[in-house]
Amino acid sequence: MTKSPIIPVSVNNNLEMSGWFDIKKMPIDTNHSLHESYDYIDNSVEIIHDLIDQEKINPDKIFLGGFSQGASLSLQAGLKYKYKLGGIIVLSGWLIDSSMKNHNDTPIFIGHGTKDDIVKYENSKVSYDLLKYKTSLISFKSYENMKHSVSVKERYDVIDWINKY
Repeated sequence: MTKSPIIPVSVNNNLEMSGWFDIKKMPIDTNHSLHESYDYIDNSVEIIHDLIDQEKINPDKIFLGGFSQGASLSLQAGLKYKYKLGGIIVLSGWLIDSSMKNHNDTPIFIGHGTKDDIVKYENSKVSYDLLKYKTSLISFKSYENMKHSVSVKERYDVIDWINKY
């Protein structure tokens, strides 16, 4: 597990805080999530890629995952990594860029609460709808009435999903 760098975050009056990339507007909704410019994202993706490259195991045994901003970074880094990974776990995140490397066989798990008021649920639905045409190894789970959090049920679903791979 790694920790995000300290960066100025626009939505918090440019206060320096822990973050993988800049967020300019809240809540995150589908009207801007794919059209937003995310400062620092390329640097953060490079950090994740470097961490993977330093590991002494095959990348197809490595799972990237996160919640909210960390989920979006995991998805971005995983889709752009040069090799197939064990999987990508996206909990209450959103798709930043739908471009991928040539492989389309990295499994992806997307989970999101239907009542999320920080990262709107529709973001995950749009992410799934865009990615399902690029990979057949994608799972999408909705969690009724869950806000911006991770439930016990979602954790068990992730464990079950990982055990498939």
